[in-house]
Amino acid sequence: MPDLAAPLPPPLPKRPAPQLQPEPQPVPVEAPQQSASDRSWVGKLVWLVSVVASVTLSKYLGGVYWMPVLLIAISIWIFSRLKLRDYSVWMLGVLVGHTLWVLVGHATIIGMGKPDPELTNFIIDLVVVSALTVWGLKTQSFWMCLCVLLYQLVAMAMSIILFDEVSKVSPTAAIVHAVLRAIGIGLAIYAMVKARQFNRGSEATTAVASQ
Repeated sequence: MPDLAAPLPPPLPKRPAPQLQPEPQPVPVEAPQQSASDRSWVGKLVWLVSVVASVTLSKYLGGVYWMPVLLIAISIWIFSRLKLRDYSVWMLGVLVGHTLWVLVGHATIIGMGKPDPELTNFIIDLVVVSALTVWGLKTQSFWMCLCVLLYQLVAMAMSIILFDEVSKVSPTAAIVHAVLRAIGIGLAIYAMVKARQFNRGSEATTAVASQ
């Protein structure tokens, strides 16, 4: 018979249960955005320059100056409400506002019952500007800005070619057309630079997050 009073063997040590490591979660990558203070400062500066330029030009150009300015201001306000980046807002605002002013001019000519030999060319312009605007609303890319620049260059060349003809109807309107095309070219170049910087910033942020 075994000795029941013999000491029992010590219990085996318990092995710790393996701990499951949580899977690494991808870091969300956000495109760099302008700070609110930067947007506010730029907006106030542009607004001040625009007011001073508007008052100065209106003294020399008269009432015909206010129609395109008003339409451009409304277009810029609408695009800013759509949360586009600043460079797209100003570039598309000038492009669309200028086109709307031309639309008002053609509508006035047709309403007066006069022949409008440039109507076909304007319809082509309207289709191109509409396509560029839709493209700009979907993607504020460098290539979209480049296409806007090319359009403004072609439109500027046409304004120069037709300057004498337009001047016979309204010399002030011919000057305003040329000035707005020059401003549109400058804004398109600026937008191309800013779009390229924005894309590079997005690529750098993506590269850092993927490491």
